[in-house]
Amino acid sequence: MSDIPRARAILERLLDAMEDGTSDPMFIRASVQSALSHMVRKKHKNQKAPATANPITPQIRDSVLQWHLQEPWMSTRALAEKYNVNQGRISEIIAGDYGELGDKRTDGPFAKRG
Repeated sequence: MSDIPRARAILERLLDAMEDGTSDPMFIRASVQSALSHMVRKKHKNQKAPATANPITPQIRDSVLQWHLQEPWMSTRALAEKYNVNQGRISEIIAGDYGELGDKRTDGPFAKRG
């Protein structure tokens, strides 16, 4: 764990010892290594938050499209809450970005272009 004040104290003692001429190379090396060990932070875990929304399935896609055709004034937010999916996914379904299997389209007339 990082402890900069402690590393600073080690380096200051090393400087004092070097000015007195009482330090040998092994002591210098050990002191510098000790100071460096107090200057390293542990990396945080790169962990994604768990998904809270349902994945898009063909059934959800078809149902969303049916609701949208019957009630076009219904907001994407209301539809997202109804199906417990991300609001952006609702917009993508309405735009035709999802294929027959409920997966994101990569080809065809509704595919996103570069």
